[in-house]
Amino acid sequence: MSLATRRRAAAARMNATALEASVKPAASVDNPNVSLARRRRARALGEQHAKDAAKAPAAEAPQPGNPGASEYELQKARLGVDLRRLSEIQSVERKIALKHDLLPAYREWVDGVLAADSGPDDVILAYCMIWAIDVGDYGAALPMIEYVLRHDLPLPERFDRTAPTLIVEEIAEAALRLMGTAKLDKIDADKLAPFETAPPILGYIVDLAGTHDMPDPVKAKAHKALGLMTQRSGLLLDADADGPAGTKRALYEVALAHFRRAFELDEKIGVKKRIEQLDKEVAHLAAEQGGE
Repeated sequence: MSLATRRRAAAARMNATALEASVKPAASVDNPNVSLARRRRARALGEQHAKDAAKAPAAEAPQPGNPGASEYELQKARLGVDLRRLSEIQSVERKIALKHDLLPAYREWVDGVLAADSGPDDVILAYCMIWAIDVGDYGAALPMIEYVLRHDLPLPERFDRTAPTLIVEEIAEAALRLMGTAKLDKIDADKLAPFETAPPILGYIVDLAGTHDMPDPVKAKAHKALGLMTQRSGLLLDADADGPAGTKRALYEVALAHFRRAFELDEKIGVKKRIEQLDKEVAHLAAEQGGE
């Protein structure tokens, strides 16, 4: 490497460090001190940057005079500060709490990128999607998930999974942590409320697992999670709900189908006993309904 090249590289590192050092931890956009004009500007610049980046060659550097590109560099510097703050925390619970606090500061930028819908790689949006999944805000995560999938965007380099795999696995595991070993009909409905998105997030990830390549055990987790949620819905119904066919029995049959598919994909997924129990319950309900 020539002396001139080394000097340019050192200067670039110094500029990045200086930029990052100038960024203070973001105030929440819910804070009344953050002006409406500032939020509108962030959204507009996010949209502008996404449109400009989509038109520019992939290897082309951002233009210094472009407000959208300049704002993107500031957002990335802020993200670097926030990622370091997260890396200094060992507690998963505290990391999730911090992500929850950090997300609002990026909301307008992300909204602008989503509005442009032009598809350039955007590390801000990628991290916000992952953080929204981590904190269980699936309603906020869904538009970002759909954007990332629609434009086939990669995750940041530190992640070794594809975007579809991470999305399916993280959401399925969150559901399994809540329902995997609990009495399904005793789980507080408020704890399951984050999964009640439109479209329902567990059905969404099962469909996603069916249309994208990912490890079979990951797909199995999605089917098990949806099976548990469906079984819970059946448990909360009366046996004779909705006429002769019985919605309760129908829900159990749907849950069984997901458990069986999960077992096909991964025999260690832990659904064998549930399949046996639900088989008996379905047969019992069918006998009761047949005798009416």
